[in-house]
Amino acid sequence: MLNKVLLYQDVKTAGFKSERIRKNIKAAYEDNGIEYTDNLADSDYLIAHLLLPFDESIIKSLYNDGKKIVVSIFYSETESKCNLTNIRITEDNENFNVANSFINALQKVNKVLVPYKEYADFLTSKGVEATKIEIVTPGINNRIYKYLSETDMSLAKRYFSIDDNTKIIVAFGSYLDKKCIANIEELSIKRPDVKIIFIGSDKLKESLFFKIRKAFRKQTYENIIYSSFVDINIYRSLLKNARAVLLLNSYFTDEVQVLEAFAAEAQVIALDSAVPGILRNNLIIHSDDINDLFKLISDFLDYKISNTISKAHFYVDEQDVNKLGEKLKEIYLDLLKEEWSC
Repeated sequence: MLNKVLLYQDVKTAGFKSERIRKNIKAAYEDNGIEYTDNLADSDYLIAHLLLPFDESIIKSLYNDGKKIVVSIFYSETESKCNLTNIRITEDNENFNVANSFINALQKVNKVLVPYKEYADFLTSKGVEATKIEIVTPGINNRIYKYLSETDMSLAKRYFSIDDNTKIIVAFGSYLDKKCIANIEELSIKRPDVKIIFIGSDKLKESLFFKIRKAFRKQTYENIIYSSFVDINIYRSLLKNARAVLLLNSYFTDEVQVLEAFAAEAQVIALDSAVPGILRNNLIIHSDDINDLFKLISDFLDYKISNTISKAHFYVDEQDVNKLGEKLKEIYLDLLKEEWSC
């Protein structure tokens, strides 16, 4: 029988995405009758599940207390507080690094959950036991994207002051990714008929850096709105109104963003560098060449090529929080069996 689980995250420093990861797991628990606490001071739990951001010293403390430890990493990698790397993941794992202290801390962990095989391969290359690592979805609460009232649907257009006849493209990325920003700006020139809303995971749009860059660039891009992650209701409305969601990053996009776009039935169009192989398998429109991708984007906007939404929607149904809960329950019970068999 599964006892209470500690689900811990430093909520004071958690960002928009890492907070959604926590909420997905809580919904997964509730769907599967898993009792949980988020209070470290509680003592009546045998399993602790840690979500970034958290202080790695907590691992040592839980280990010394004899708790079974599960850690989820690389689920909100593009948030600075959750970023373990000095260079975010690329196809070349040699350009990807994690502090040795964190790798050492993982030796005390019973199970490490990651979203993609590429992350699992990286961790094993750094000496983390392959048997400890499991590829697990971040989950998606499909219910909140199934139906939006007319008022909820209009939230994003009112928030960003966009009229009903304008096509909306949402682009995810980072203000630190100069190549991504340059690609977005080039697309805005090629398609002045669309409004591009760039959602950046680093809050640089209000920083001195971004203001200086905006002031001194040679061209203004009137059809781009630079933003950061907003209220969840506006965010849902934005995805539901998007003609397409673009991923032009030079590093992997956090999977939760891709699943939310799928759940909102938005067409995802991506550079190959922004998504792992599993998501390029007929689920999205993609290319490894930016000029080819620009043509694919235009062809899609002009209804010259078909969408992949139905295939993506079938995929995202399999990643629902209910199934996430079933998987987590299985992992937790297996750890307890190991404990009882000792």
